[in-house]
Amino acid sequence: MPYIGKQPANVPVTADDIPNDSITAAKIVDAAITIDDIGPNAVGNSEMADDAIGLNELSATGTTNTSTFLRGDNTWAVPPDNNTTYSVQDGQLSQNNFTDADHSKLNAIEASADVTDATNVTAAGALMDSEVTNLAQVKAFDSSDYATSAQGTLATNALPKAGGTMTGDLIASGASTPKLTVKSNDGTSASLKLQRVNENDASTDFEIKNDGGTFKIIGDNSSQNEYESIRLSTTEARIYTNNSERMRIDSSGNVGIGITPTNNLHIKSTGNTDQNFIQVEDSDGNKAMRLLSASSTGDNELIVYNTSGSGKVKLNSNGHSYFDGGNVGIGTTSPNANLHLYNNSDHVRLKVECAQSSGQAWMFQSRNNGEFWIRNDSGSGTNPVVINSSGQIGIGLASGQAPDTDTKLHIKDAGGTSYGLTLNHATNDPGKGFMIHFKGGDTAGNHVSYGLIKNEIITRNAGSQSGAFIFKNAIGGSLTETMRITETGRLLIKRSSAHSTEQVQINHVGASEYGMYINSTSGGTGTQYHMSWARGDTQCGYLTSGPTSVGLNNASDERLKENIQDSASATQSIKNIKVRQFDWKNDIDAHKDYGFVAQELVTVVPEAVAVGSDELNEDGTPVQIWGVDDSKLIPRLVKTIQELEARITALEA
Repeated sequence: MPYIGKQPANVPVTADDIPNDSITAAKIVDAAITIDDIGPNAVGNSEMADDAIGLNELSATGTTNTSTFLRGDNTWAVPPDNNTTYSVQDGQLSQNNFTDADHSKLNAIEASADVTDATNVTAAGALMDSEVTNLAQVKAFDSSDYATSAQGTLATNALPKAGGTMTGDLIASGASTPKLTVKSNDGTSASLKLQRVNENDASTDFEIKNDGGTFKIIGDNSSQNEYESIRLSTTEARIYTNNSERMRIDSSGNVGIGITPTNNLHIKSTGNTDQNFIQVEDSDGNKAMRLLSASSTGDNELIVYNTSGSGKVKLNSNGHSYFDGGNVGIGTTSPNANLHLYNNSDHVRLKVECAQSSGQAWMFQSRNNGEFWIRNDSGSGTNPVVINSSGQIGIGLASGQAPDTDTKLHIKDAGGTSYGLTLNHATNDPGKGFMIHFKGGDTAGNHVSYGLIKNEIITRNAGSQSGAFIFKNAIGGSLTETMRITETGRLLIKRSSAHSTEQVQINHVGASEYGMYINSTSGGTGTQYHMSWARGDTQCGYLTSGPTSVGLNNASDERLKENIQDSASATQSIKNIKVRQFDWKNDIDAHKDYGFVAQELVTVVPEAVAVGSDELNEDGTPVQIWGVDDSKLIPRLVKTIQELEARITALEA
């Protein structure tokens, strides 16, 4: 019997036309009879014998109810659940009851499906063994190798082999050396381009390129022009901006900014002034350090700032430098002074030198024996200034020579015309001057004055300046002038101004004190010599003393005389001397009954008179008075006595 299909249309088929068991499922082509081919009530109970349609002839979905089907006696029946579920367990099959979900999967399997048909296999989305060239590798593929969401990404996000857009992350990982390799066809250069989604906007595109062994990163600007950014090779690394090289690291590790480096860090600016070479800031944006060239002079400067951004340390190559951030230590990490120098050897030195000093330099040196030296660094054997641990000061001493014991200031000059000490006046006004003030402590612990020496300016006329020395002592708690050396060299004791032209002038309370005290320490009963007088450095007299007497001795040495003869008569000269009585003016002395007048005596015994001047003081007193030396009359008196003795002897005979 022919197959029943859709053609020819509208040809009725009756039960008489179909013998029993003549139509089986194998004789009905898939989809040969549809609902449209069977009219309403076309097949009724009378047209179908009992068990005409068995379970095998029912579709996978049953009739109108997925869990029941219509029997021939027009009743609904539930088919028995005889399905069996098979699963792979421990390398073999074990039998379990099928689940409803498994029913649906089995229902979808086409009856008599041929898995050896390439068309069916391809339609099912599978591959034939013959289509897989690496069948062994595929069969050996482990489930842990699948890219799953639990492992970080989905297989659907993998990068396509022939290009396209990758929507997930590309991660190269491994236990040893993860890598991503990009190869070129010609074997000389290869590149990897990183591009934005909008391919027309190339302002942020980058290309990583291996150009003949040199690694380059090339970027595009907004005009889609290529600009090299990074270049790496086995010998150097370069960084570019705006297609110009900005930094380079050579094979020795030297870093150059704006220049090929020849040092560890080598920076070259684009100008000479107003250049900020290096600037370091803290997290708040405050400057910490700057290396720059000044905007006006171009001098190089290094400035270190505090936390407030204020410059505290400045080093200028050709201008003012300063340290305003605390103590500075050289050789120590804990300076406790503005400038602290330390050396663990036997001395610390500070050298000061000027370019115009013809190689001469001064050395300040602290030694381990407590001495401090200030010396010329010319290699000479003298130490201009030495201060030892006892506070003694030596100036001009020989190398190794210490100041004398108990001497606070020991000065040794070079001899000749050199000065041992020069003190310079701070001002030049008359009455002003340089002072040396002597102070010490009293019993109450006060620091008080004990003496003062002042060099006072008297006149300051050019070429005829004059000055005086004033000495003051502490008397009764106050500094009182006790001695003065005037501008003319006069010595004044206990007086501040000179009386006249006397070179030594002493004020004293004659009624209760001596004006001068001369003591001989020789002892004994013999003659003692106390004071000498000379004229033209030739002695003319001297003052001597005995145990109870004083003698004023005039020069009378025979060795100083010649033409020695007896003197003529002195009687007449003695007779010619006028002996007077008189009163002193202004009551300067008491009435004198016997005395001489110098102006009268000078004509008789001139050697006994010291002639004064006719000049008078403002008060009418003479500036230089006339004087009489009574001792000069003694030789005449002796001569007269001798003559009288001769006469008496003659008369007595």
